Amino acid sequence: GKDAAFEGRGKLPQRPMTPLAEEMKKKGVTFLPDGRDFLPFEICGRLRPGVYELPGNVSSQYFSGLMFALPLLKGDSEIRVKGKMESVGYIALTQQMLSDFGVQVEETEYGFRVPGNQRYQATDISVEGDYSQAAFWLAAAACGSELKITGLRSDSVQGDREAADIIERFGAEVIREYPDLIVRAPEKYGEGSGLGLKALEADSGNIPDVIPVLSVAAACAEGTSRFYNASRLRIKECDRLSAMADCLTRLGVTAEEKEGFFNNLSEDLPLYVSVDKDVLCKGDASTTWSQGDMHLSELMSFLELVLERQNILGMDVCGECDMDSSSEDFLNDHANEAILRLWEKMQKSSERMGSE
Repeated sequence: GKDAAFEGRGKLPQRPMTPLAEEMKKKGVTFLPDGRDFLPFEICGRLRPGVYELPGNVSSQYFSGLMFALPLLKGDSEIRVKGKMESVGYIALTQQMLSDFGVQVEETEYGFRVPGNQRYQATDISVEGDYSQAAFWLAAAACGSELKITGLRSDSVQGDREAADIIERFGAEVIREYPDLIVRAPEKYGEGSGLGLKALEADSGNIPDVIPVLSVAAACAEGTSRFYNASRLRIKECDRLSAMADCLTRLGVTAEEKEGFFNNLSEDLPLYVSVDKDVLCKGDASTTWSQGDMHLSELMSFLELVLERQNILGMDVCGECDMDSSSEDFLNDHANEAILRLWEKMQKSSERMGSE
């Protein structure tokens, strides 16, 4: 029931919050000034228990936030899902963490029941590795390396755990020796004209955050890869669906975006064959824009590594973004030199953008 002020910077204020704000307003919370529901804003009033209805295809963070708050209220509450629930792995991870701290949220036919009058209980906990960040290194290894990634749980409920299965479907070898994952590029890497990866189709609904790096792996695969149920990528730090198509197109990959559908077309050729070196030497074609999105900065840094391996001119990654140095923890001490160079370039790129 305390008053609070929320601020944001970069692309965060542009993230949609209206569905959650509207439900909170119905339950006793006032947004200032004048009902504003985007950052910055202030809130006052006390949240009341009751029935909350939220769309399942916008943001799982709406559900996680309520799951943290509603157990502390004086009465029971219900969260009803409108439409299809996406990013179910993030919801499951929230439920798991709440349970670890003594708070229960029950699944129902229509969503979730949250008993009130609960209290969080202190406990010791080991934070598991992040499959979303691990996906970057999984894809990088699949495009011509061998890498061991440590600290991952075999029983994780993280939705992004599926990235390992998708990398395996691309044709890379994935050895599961938890808490380690060992990833090796296809045996025919370097033979003929390709990287040994093969195209695939994948549902993006529960794994939106790993689609940028998987799109680079798709650009390196022979054939046409499709990522569907991807419309939520439009409401990330930028319109990530459109930005991915733009970034790949600038570098010679034929990429097509459609509503809810991303079609990565390489015309049956791997990326480095379809890239035109002359095009890369000209003006904006050699510069890609991260649009303030960390995942796009990672995507283009990864793609630069692929281009370097084929002795194709590199590129500059421009635009402000925030990059968490904790990603370095996923880098194995014995990773090959190419991956180490990639990490160093990502760090320098982040530092350069932060100083602009």
